[in-house]
Amino acid sequence: MNAHLCLGMAGLASPAGLGAPEQLIAFDMRVMVVVAIVLLPLIITDYTISRVEGVLLLSWSAIYLIWTVLAATDNPLLAGFSDIGLLVVFPATVVFITTTVASSIFRLHRK
Repeated sequence: MNAHLCLGMAGLASPAGLGAPEQLIAFDMRVMVVVAIVLLPLIITDYTISRVEGVLLLSWSAIYLIWTVLAATDNPLLAGFSDIGLLVVFPATVVFITTTVASSIFRLHRK
């Protein structure tokens, strides 16, 4: 809410409006959509986060932070880091979501 108020007021005060950087449109918006989808299973699991889920969420935050720093500094390691993200982190996320949802549905039907 605070960020929306600050950005809204800044947009109103700026005569030309606020521009969005290329990275925001190209990458960050996609990350936000994926994070929203990843958090959907929390609805099924009674809004609780297990230790494993917490560690994974914290790891994904760290990976996103590292990627952002590498992109902002035009680091040559960015290409390899992005490949690892696509080949390892993305499939792990799909497996994690699938197993979380499946186990939650299984537990709901057993009750």
